[in-house]
Amino acid sequence: VTLQALAYPRSYSYPKLPLHALAITLCWAYLAQPTRARRAGLAALVAVAALFRPDHGMVIALASLFAILWADSRPAPARAKTALGFAATAAAFVLPWFIFVQSTTGLAAYARSVIGFTSTKADVGRMGWPSLRLDALVTSQNAEAFLYYLFVLLPFVGAVVLLRRGTAAALMPHAAGRLWTVIILAACVNATLLRNPLSNRLGDVAVPQTILAAWLLPAAWHTLRASRPPVRFALRTGVVAVVALLTL
Repeated sequence: VTLQALAYPRSYSYPKLPLHALAITLCWAYLAQPTRARRAGLAALVAVAALFRPDHGMVIALASLFAILWADSRPAPARAKTALGFAATAAAFVLPWFIFVQSTTGLAAYARSVIGFTSTKADVGRMGWPSLRLDALVTSQNAEAFLYYLFVLLPFVGAVVLLRRGTAAALMPHAAGRLWTVIILAACVNATLLRNPLSNRLGDVAVPQTILAAWLLPAAWHTLRASRPPVRFALRTGVVAVVALLTL
């Protein structure tokens, strides 16, 4: 993210990467020590992300809301009150912008334009399942297809690993909440940002996916120690192949 910020010309994915990195950082900080100030910081980030693009704000709001609810062990009514307070704070941060839009074009007209723009982008970017070419394995098309399927699968694999009996209990305090936050963010950005052309869009989701991969690969590598030698060799070869393909 730092290299993206310093680079010129900046890549197509530049605006999304700092937002996702900040969202994960602030969510993890809140999980470690849930305070009103840190909750207000999350609300401010949601507002900033929404000013970049409404769907960015929605995605980060979902991840932030999960972190807030996870960190709160009180009864459901108290947790709901905290969540409503978070939403109200985020709305208060965006209120000046709402007033400006209403005084210029009107909120209804703006909403119609956003819906129309979103529909157009969805139509243009609609894609089927990327295909892999077997006649020429080392190609940019294969690399894009591989990364697409890898990014789609990573949140599900992470969820399965966390849901395994004893996995969450074995993690350090707050680690399960941190990983669930990244999984939720990764799944949301996949749903909203992964579309054609893949060469431009894969970078948009790189931050949460990289963190998930950094956690899953070592976990898988150490888990293989308990496997039988042939299975262990085959699976470790697969892990090495994944890492090699990521560096193409």
